[in-house]
Amino acid sequence: MHSEQHGTVHPNSSPWPLLYRTIVALAIGITVGLTVRAAGNYFQGTQPRPTLSPNDRSRFLTIWAFGDYGRFWIDDLTERPGWKTIDKIYRPDTKHYYSSKPPLFPVLLAFEYRFIKLLTGNAWSFDEQPAAVVRTLVLTANALPYAIFLVLLLRFLRDQFGDGWITFVTLLVAALATPLTCFNITLNNHTVAAYFVFFALYAFWPLFTGRPIPWLRAFAGGLCAGFSAACELPATGFVVLLGFWLLFCNRKHLLLAYLPAVALVAAAFFYTNYLVTGDFKPAYLHKDWYDYEGSYWNNPRGIDNIHPPAYVYLFHLTFGHHGVFSLTPVFLYTVLGWIVALGRPGLWRNLSVLTILLTLAVYTVYIAPGPLGEIAPVRRNFGGMTNGFRWSFWLIPLWILFLPHGLQRAGLSRAATTVALVLIAVSAASVFYGMRNPWSRPWIQELLFRYGYIGY
Repeated sequence: MHSEQHGTVHPNSSPWPLLYRTIVALAIGITVGLTVRAAGNYFQGTQPRPTLSPNDRSRFLTIWAFGDYGRFWIDDLTERPGWKTIDKIYRPDTKHYYSSKPPLFPVLLAFEYRFIKLLTGNAWSFDEQPAAVVRTLVLTANALPYAIFLVLLLRFLRDQFGDGWITFVTLLVAALATPLTCFNITLNNHTVAAYFVFFALYAFWPLFTGRPIPWLRAFAGGLCAGFSAACELPATGFVVLLGFWLLFCNRKHLLLAYLPAVALVAAAFFYTNYLVTGDFKPAYLHKDWYDYEGSYWNNPRGIDNIHPPAYVYLFHLTFGHHGVFSLTPVFLYTVLGWIVALGRPGLWRNLSVLTILLTLAVYTVYIAPGPLGEIAPVRRNFGGMTNGFRWSFWLIPLWILFLPHGLQRAGLSRAATTVALVLIAVSAASVFYGMRNPWSRPWIQELLFRYGYIGY
């Protein structure tokens, strides 16, 4: 363990471990509390929706259809009060509507839903207690991996950077000052992908430092990497680059553990996708299936019907109303951390190159014109009505790992720590502003909209 921050102290006399545990407990408690009380807007006058947006509702409809009826089409369910969604497709060959979301993740949750019904004697179901079912599924999908993420991240930080202010601040940011905290209260693919990216990297980290790991850990790491890509398709780049790294570290684990595990997840992904679409292409690639009578995507409105030029879009994704540096300026230390790590040959330089390449690739994909940018029914819409650029959220754990390097380079003077705390405060404010509903405008966009500077 390094002692770069405050020197070595006897563990029994150090306040840092208790402070770390306090942060983790506080973050988990906040997440559970806000998840339990979360509710969408009202319908039929007085009843709040159990879901928060058409986006999470689309996934819950698959869970409902498969969990209760063993099917994937959702025609009749979308007609139930409070369950309409714009995130659906229509297959002309089957004459049925389906969720447009990749089905593997919802299918796994559907099995949990069946178990919940079994435990409660069918008292908790989408028909009888939809809010209880929704909140339970969100807790297991988000709060559980979030808690594991914080515990493992703390172990990682203490191993790499020792005890002290740097580790404390990095953990604090990870717990309470990134969009992942905000999106923990709603069902989505971005938080899950982010946590499993970290789990995969954590599984192989000893190997990258020259320490052996058992086959089972390597296989688990491959499952985590594969599942991150199954939840967030651009994370396939992470799977490829991590495999490339393993090629030079341990080819045995690459061939006998990592690749078989990734292949297993890929098989499940494509099989469940086949059950929905009738082929192996995700629903997103069937553009014509979004074209049906009454489809929102035939006449999108607001943020879904804007066409900003690439340079304007890039500005808003970095320093504008959806900007990673305007909403969460603490990640400026990540950029500084990249610069520091690039100057240090070895493990951290390799990880910085991987992270920078993935970051540039994600932003390029969603900014690029033409077919490369046509990943959704619309493009350059900032991910729709959402508190931040959600398509980049899966990168956040990788960004967090470079905060210590940036914070160390900035120094521990009173001025430096004051600046860091101000940036953390702004980041946390952006996150907790979105706790009212993550599927809403970030505060900067809300201000611009209310004062007439933008029309979305």
